[in-house]
Amino acid sequence: MKLQDSDLPAIRAACEELGLELRENQKTWKWWGSWANDYHADNAAYRQGIKPEDYGKCEHAIGVPGNQHAYEVGLCRDQDGNLRLAFDFYAGGRGLCDFVGDKGEKLFQAVGKHKAIADCKAAGWQVQGVETTADGKVKITASPAFVTAGVVGRKF
Repeated sequence: MKLQDSDLPAIRAACEELGLELRENQKTWKWWGSWANDYHADNAAYRQGIKPEDYGKCEHAIGVPGNQHAYEVGLCRDQDGNLRLAFDFYAGGRGLCDFVGDKGEKLFQAVGKHKAIADCKAAGWQVQGVETTADGKVKITASPAFVTAGVVGRKF
């Protein structure tokens, strides 16, 4: 997931929803501590533009409040300047995966949901409801906002 600095409010909201803490301007994130070169799936950090020599370095971090031993999520810059979520899920991230999901899916979904809500509002839409369907998908109901002076909201 590519993120920008302007997405920090959505990331913060996702953290609050999941019981996590956004640690703004924290420049390191906890992980195993050395690259084992043992994970090569498409979502591996090095395949997302984060160099292995930069593992553990970040712009901001996400942590589990009250768990000093849990690994953290790093919001890391990729080679194009985007922010990427990176974390070590070895041994369940020492408790981190209970909050973010085994491969980060809970965190990715929550950030995506809050980004979509922010995008709707920025486009002048009124968010009327947010629900998670039985199959785990997020459904956002929104409609154009109307101005009381009689001017109709934008159509998309």
